[in-house]
Amino acid sequence: MAGRSARGAPSRAGTAFVVIGLVTILGSTFGAGVYTGRRWGPPTPVKAEARKEAGERTRPPAAPTLTFYQELTAPLTAPPPPKPVKPPKPEDAVVIASRRPATVPPAAGASAAGPTVLGAYTVQVGAYRARPPADALRATLLAAGHDADVVESHASGETRYRVRVGAFPTAETARVAAARLSAERSLSTFVTTR
Repeated sequence: MAGRSARGAPSRAGTAFVVIGLVTILGSTFGAGVYTGRRWGPPTPVKAEARKEAGERTRPPAAPTLTFYQELTAPLTAPPPPKPVKPPKPEDAVVIASRRPATVPPAAGASAAGPTVLGAYTVQVGAYRARPPADALRATLLAAGHDADVVESHASGETRYRVRVGAFPTAETARVAAARLSAERSLSTFVTTR
């Protein structure tokens, strides 16, 4: 080891070469940056006389305005008011039954399996693990004029709070209501039985 002294420490000459090399690299990098900045830097401003000759208006260049900090520190505003609910068109009208499904006695000659349930279908618009978000969605739907309720269900040891809208006699009328709700509120809906 020619570059080390007797005790194993680097020699003064070796340290000097390393320092000189680092200073040379840093100096050349700095010089290249200055050269590049001057060569490709911002264009030189065109003099006012040259602009007048070219027919341009004399206006100082506009500096970009940075509004990030102002947007972050601005006071919060109230959300926009809800959009008014349009009344349904007569051809899209859907019969909404009461919360408790009504029963119709079976017709003569029908099976004795039991009465037919009116409002056997509903539209589910959400399922939550906690009650407060389900109640909030229900309140929003009630304010918009929809017949919404929250049903608690237990499956696989978990409690779910399902937000449902309406009671419909057929799956087709429930699908029409689900499509309308999905378009109005941007909700993920699907038809289910009550």
